[in-house]
Amino acid sequence: MHEDNGILGKARKREKLENPARVAELKPEETLRQIGVRPGQTLCDIGAGSGLFSLAAARLGVRTVWALDTDDAILEDLRSRAAAVPNLQNRLGRWRFLSSCAPVRRLGPAGDCTP
Repeated sequence: MHEDNGILGKARKREKLENPARVAELKPEETLRQIGVRPGQTLCDIGAGSGLFSLAAARLGVRTVWALDTDDAILEDLRSRAAAVPNLQNRLGRWRFLSSCAPVRRLGPAGDCTP
């Protein structure tokens, strides 16, 4: 296992986060459908990591996906993978960024966003 100062490199992080057993257990697209994510919505994936759920949301037709993370290496990896996905916006996440991009909303009981 290659580690740099105790921190996994980009490739190893993606390998760990997208391990086939983990993906099979999490079922990203199915999970997003179950919580009411629909085409045309905007989704903010906080702690996006390798983009497992961000990319799944984009495939489901979510209008805009904000993929936020505080890890430069994994976010750069996601940026390169998401270059061909026009509805995926990725940012190096800092919590104050959230308040600058949109009002915080909560997900209502039917999956609707309410102020």
